[in-house]
Amino acid sequence: MVFFHVNTKRVKRCRYNVLVLFLIHLALIGTVLLTHPSTCVANTPLGPGRETGEADLSVITLQANKIPWIGNREIVAVKLIRDQWSFRNHSFHSRTDNRRLSAREWLEETRSVITINAGQFDTDYRHLGWFIRDGTNIGSRQHPIWKGIFASRATDTTRHPTMTIVDLQVSPQTLQAFPYREAVQSLMLFDSQRTIRVNRTGKFARRCIVAVDTDNNTYLIVTRGECTLWDLASYLLTCPLNLDRAMSMDGGAQAQIAIHTPTLNLDIPSFQIPIPCVIGFIPESVRPPEPIDPNR
Repeated sequence: MVFFHVNTKRVKRCRYNVLVLFLIHLALIGTVLLTHPSTCVANTPLGPGRETGEADLSVITLQANKIPWIGNREIVAVKLIRDQWSFRNHSFHSRTDNRRLSAREWLEETRSVITINAGQFDTDYRHLGWFIRDGTNIGSRQHPIWKGIFASRATDTTRHPTMTIVDLQVSPQTLQAFPYREAVQSLMLFDSQRTIRVNRTGKFARRCIVAVDTDNNTYLIVTRGECTLWDLASYLLTCPLNLDRAMSMDGGAQAQIAIHTPTLNLDIPSFQIPIPCVIGFIPESVRPPEPIDPNR
């Protein structure tokens, strides 16, 4: 038999040195991730400021390096060309099993091309503020503070665009006279006067924003990392997208987007939690015609 003598003090010292080196290695990796965020949009490789997509849909990546972030600084903006898209709202209450789904699962179930999360909801997962589907509000009453309405499927397309943001502070609305069959209420981020409509806070979270530009194109904007709403609004007002007004949808883990086209497959984040309500987008070219209103 062979006996080996082990210096226990030296072993403990070696283990301590290895632990220190491992922690330093992790810190260095974290620094690289924070200062050099990924520029990959899901399965579609894009660099900062690059654009890809189809004729009526494009995906643009932006790097907001001058505002504070936790994690990845990349912003992904999906541009939908005016009058080429509309949306329909979906809620877990309409499912027979009342099961909530991720944005990707909602997309597959509803056969939408794009899905994003809707606005805020209460502890029973009921949408706070208007959540109008097929002309019926299945959310709560109009929220007195949140002044943004994201609307689609106009009852009179000769007078109203297919998708828009209505600022209730500028244009008050009632359910009875509202000229759209689909709508989601949430808070205004900034308005056409370039006024930021959220307070300065220290709350960092991932964000989901809907916006329209000066040509009435629609943008669906999600962040990969966490930032404050005020800082994000400040950046979006100065970025090259020429945005006119914007709304903030629910943030944090609920901030999700899923896209599937023949040339583009995207999920942000890649791991998605179940959410109770989504907005599903489809091209106008494949949307069925609106039912005839007998009162018109």
